[in-house]
Amino acid sequence: MDYAPVKFMIKCFEANYPESLGSILVYKAPWVFQGIWKIIRGWLDPVVASKIHFVSDEAEMAKYIDQPRMLKELGGDENWEYKYLEPVPGENDRMSDHKTRDAILEERRNLSEEYERLTLAWARENDKEAAGQRERLANGLRDNYWRLDPYVRARSLWDRTGIIGKDGALNFYPSSIPATTTTATTTTATTQHAPVVNGPSSTVQNHSPPQQHHHQHDGTADLHSRTALLSIDGHHAHGGDVDGASIYSDARSHIDEELD
Repeated sequence: MDYAPVKFMIKCFEANYPESLGSILVYKAPWVFQGIWKIIRGWLDPVVASKIHFVSDEAEMAKYIDQPRMLKELGGDENWEYKYLEPVPGENDRMSDHKTRDAILEERRNLSEEYERLTLAWARENDKEAAGQRERLANGLRDNYWRLDPYVRARSLWDRTGIIGKDGALNFYPSSIPATTTTATTTTATTQHAPVVNGPSSTVQNHSPPQQHHHQHDGTADLHSRTALLSIDGHHAHGGDVDGASIYSDARSHIDEELD
């Protein structure tokens, strides 16, 4: 196993996505992985290491994932099979409409500047009125993002399957797959999930909680919803796709400069 990239990835996730991991379940890990784990565990923050659990059978798995939501191949009842849906013709047509895109971006720029002004007033003077206006502007920025989304982001599998719906609504278990999803948008969940590493076959399963969830996201970073996972054999890696930490860091640095 090549430990150098593993160590590098661990450092990246710890530095840029703090406290973003819910839990990792390592299922039926081969005995050789115990030695690998002893090395990797020493590189991890103790809090992160405590979120990694080894499970050997369905009963132990059921402590983390309800039986109805556990895949059949893992001993559960969920009769789900991954299927890739090809892109829908015309689903990204609005990305060519630069006029509308630029108008929404201009609106977003104005909202962002006002949001920053109110944030400075709130931070300097503990202005309750500014705090209320800031909250309303945050809602406006969220709504603005989802109007902008189809003009700047190509549709993905999650849009086509209905997991990601209109205005950022998220449904982990859609009852049916929409025929077309040209207006679908992205989101991230505000709940943490438990990825599963299947030891013998080195496959990865990312399971959601048993109930349905509908969430909205403002297009920046919901760091607490992110999970990062590297499979036992190193052939699969899953991680967050929003550089939220750098967005926050840049904004925080700018505000600190203004306050100084």
